Amino acid sequence: MTTVPREKWPTPCSVPLKGDPAMLAAALAAQIAAFTGQPVTLDPRLAPPDCAATPVIAWVPPGRGAVSVSCASPGWRLFVPVAGNAARAAPVVRRGDVVAVVAGGPGYRISVAAIAETDAAPGARLRLRNRATGERLQAELRDDGEIWLAGL
Repeated sequence: MTTVPREKWPTPCSVPLKGDPAMLAAALAAQIAAFTGQPVTLDPRLAPPDCAATPVIAWVPPGRGAVSVSCASPGWRLFVPVAGNAARAAPVVRRGDVVAVVAGGPGYRISVAAIAETDAAPGARLRLRNRATGERLQAELRDDGEIWLAGL
C-alpha cells in the first residue's frame, strides 16, 4: 500500500473564493503556490465561479505535476498544472556516464553496468546501453540516486 506524505494531503483553501475574477485568480494562485511550494500563474479570464463552501486543493494524482481545486457547493472542479511552472532539476546523470542499473524483487537484486545515452535528473527516465551486450535499456533515476530498470 502506498502512503502519501502528509504535505500531499488535500488541503482546504484558507480564503473563500468569491468576488472579482482577477482577485479570485490571484488568491487561488497564492493558495496553490503555498500548497505546492511552486509559483503558479493563473489566467484571470479562467477564474472559477464563486464557491459557497471552502474549496479544497489536492494533488492529481498525488505528487504529480497538477492539482485540483474543488468546491462542494455549487459543485465544480478546476485542474491546474504546476510542473510547467517549476524550475527543471539539474541532471545528475550525464550522457556517457557509466552507471549501475538495478532490477529486483522479493529476495533478489541484480545490477548491470550501462552507459547513459541521455541526461537525467531525479525522477526522470533515461535511455541506457548495456556495457557488455550493447542492448538498449530504459530505466528510471529515482530520488535516492538508484537507477531502476523501467517497469520493475
